Parts: sequence; C-alpha cells; structure tokens
Amino acid sequence: MRAKAIRFATIVLFAPVAFAQTSTDANVDRVFHFVHTDAVQEMGEIATVVRSIANAPKASIDSTQKTLTLGTTAVQIALAEWLFDNLDKPASTRQSQAPSTPEYRVSDSADDRAQVFYLTHTATVQHLAEVATTVRSLVGTPRLFTYGPMRAVVVRGTAGEVALAAWLLNDLDQSTNPQRVQDSSEHVYRLAGGGEDVVRVFYLTHSGTVESFQKIATQVRTTTQVRRLFTYNAPRAVALRGTDDQIAMADKLIKELDR
Repeated sequence: MRAKAIRFATIVLFAPVAFAQTSTDANVDRVFHFVHTDAVQEMGEIATVVRSIANAPKASIDSTQKTLTLGTTAVQIALAEWLFDNLDKPASTRQSQAPSTPEYRVSDSADDRAQVFYLTHTATVQHLAEVATTVRSLVGTPRLFTYGPMRAVVVRGTAGEVALAAWLLNDLDQSTNPQRVQDSSEHVYRLAGGGEDVVRVFYLTHSGTVESFQKIATQVRTTTQVRRLFTYNAPRAVALRGTDDQIAMADKLIKELDR
C-alpha cells in the first residue's frame, strides 16, 4: 500500500509566483508527458533540469499521469520542449547516442545558447558530478545541470561559454587511462580577451593513489596561486584556468612532481 501511495504522489518542484507581465512575455502553461521515464526520482531530475534551464517559475510533476507541467513564457516553453525531448529517452540508448545535440538558440536572451552533451566514458554518477563541477567552475556559468541515467550535461550560456564547456567535456570524457602526451597542445584552450584566458587540462600518469594525486593538485594550486583549479580523480586530471604565466608554472611543476 505504501509503494502505491508514493507512485500516485504529485510533486511540486517550485511554487508558482504571480508577476505583472505584458502580453509579449505572459506566462503560459504546458504539459509534457514522460514516455521513457518511469521512476519518480528520474522524473524529478529531468524536471529540475528543464525548469532551471528554461527559467520556468512554476513546475510540478504528476507521477500518476507521468506528466510535467511548466509555466513560463512561450520562448522558454519552446526551449523546455526541446530539452524534455532530449532527456526523456531510454537509458539503454546512451552508448549509441550522438555525443551532443546541436546548439539551441534562445531569442531575446543574453545567455542565448543551450546544448545537451552525452558522456560515454563517464562510468558513474559520481564521475559525472566531478566533471560537471569542473566544467561549471572553469566556464563560470551557473546554468549547468546533469541527468544521471543518460550521463547528460545540459549547459546554457553565451556562445563563448557553451563553446568552452563543449571543449572541456570532450577532453574530460575519456577512459580512465587516456595515455596522452602531457605537454600536447590539444589540452589547451585559449579564450578571447585578457586575464585568466587560458584553460589547460593535465593528465598525471605517475601519481598513484587519489591521495597523492590530490597532494600534487594542492601544491600546484598553492604555488601558482591560480584561483580556478579542479580535479577529476578517475583519469587523474587537473584542469585549471589562469594566465599564461600560471599555466606555464603549473606545467613545469606537474612535470617535476608527477614522476
């Protein structure tokens, strides 16, 4: 009886808020029907991603009817529909899924790009979380969310932010033993503008345990004084964003320590 009660529950994810709006941006409601998603938790994950990326002030799940109801502007509803269709998929299709969707253009918005990436070498939800934290922090966009069953990362931002996120996700979504040349230029991304405009990923091959790997990362962070440095334990990856001088110092230090 308890399981049946849970199945028929309705989950409200975000309370509706009334605003005075013009006819051009008035909120509309839309009901989406889950086709390939049965678990209430997974419905909740998809709803959180769609609501957050599409900026919907009202969202609720009816697990009995397997529906998600959203309230937002017509422009954002169109984005929500695109997102929903790219997340409500059988998890069994993950390995055959294309690495990413095409970019979605959002009109009348500064963060006018959205894209869904499907990671094929990220084995666990914990690994997915590590990758997402690294990318979110180095890119600097708050609108980056994950959906575990599809190993999906959804990003919304400017053209430059989405491009950097795409590069980082491609670089980090590798097997746990990438066997790469550490000083290869393929692991360097240069942004337009000055300041902290270089992103670099290092793969350590001799660090051994996670503890020793983290000690090296901490020493690199302290010595270079780089503000944005994050680690991904499985492939022993250190990703950082800084100036040319900081990246060069990190390169030299990692070569000395990773022996």
